Amino acid sequence: MKNYNYLIKKASFLRNIPQGRSCHISFILYKKTILSVGFNLPYKSHPLAKKFHFRFFSQHAELDAITNFNPNFSELKYCTMVNIRFRKDNGQIAMSKPCLQCQELLKKFGIVEIYYTTNSGTIERL
Repeated sequence: MKNYNYLIKKASFLRNIPQGRSCHISFILYKKTILSVGFNLPYKSHPLAKKFHFRFFSQHAELDAITNFNPNFSELKYCTMVNIRFRKDNGQIAMSKPCLQCQELLKKFGIVEIYYTTNSGTIERL
């Protein structure tokens, strides 16, 4: 497992940006360089949300990171996705494993190296 604790520190500065029930932040990385950042956007939709059957067609952080990425989506196959979630009530790190729709989306775009935070504060690989 790789050490992505530096991303948790960066994400902690961004955790008040999303306005949803929880704060999910997704990073797309090439090596250790951040290429894109995405947030959960419960009141915003995207055509890909409908295509991949997202609940209420909301825009999950993974989808937001992909749509914010450089237009050359073929480069995503060389990238890593790291998901971090903070609980809104106490700011603690929580489970951010991609849902089944996001897993399908990431696979479709070629992202196979995916990491996420757990309720115990560790980072696991999908």
